[in-house]
Amino acid sequence: MVCQYDSCSSCRDKCSGFRTGIMVLVSILGGAVFAAVGVLLFINGLLSGVSLAAWTALAAALVYLFVLIYKSSSENEEGIASCCIKKQLAPLFIGIFGTIFSAVLAVSSSLVAGTVYPAVLVGLVFFFFAYTIISTLFLIMCLTD
Repeated sequence: MVCQYDSCSSCRDKCSGFRTGIMVLVSILGGAVFAAVGVLLFINGLLSGVSLAAWTALAAALVYLFVLIYKSSSENEEGIASCCIKKQLAPLFIGIFGTIFSAVLAVSSSLVAGTVYPAVLVGLVFFFFAYTIISTLFLIMCLTD
């Protein structure tokens, strides 16, 4: 991405391609750990209210999607915030759309503990939601660094 603002040179330094790659790697690893723990708890029947968690993840992802679309498309926003958001849109959209699609699948099916298909769906919801949260934390680090 080529930023047209003068203040984006510091954004390029703070949120370089290497740092974005590290963000994606840490988000994937964190999401995998979160998903593994969630699936183990769900399979053993220790996680109640998974359907409510899927609805919550779906609502949070939809709100976050609209906020990101608004913030990234506003043309009168200038400076480091706009540049950092535009630089990290792809990883954030992957997490958001993954959360939306997996949560819709999880909500539309019956989530019975101990079966494979619901466990995979719960794992996907947990993975993409954790990926989105960790990517958001990296975006906040970029904005405040």
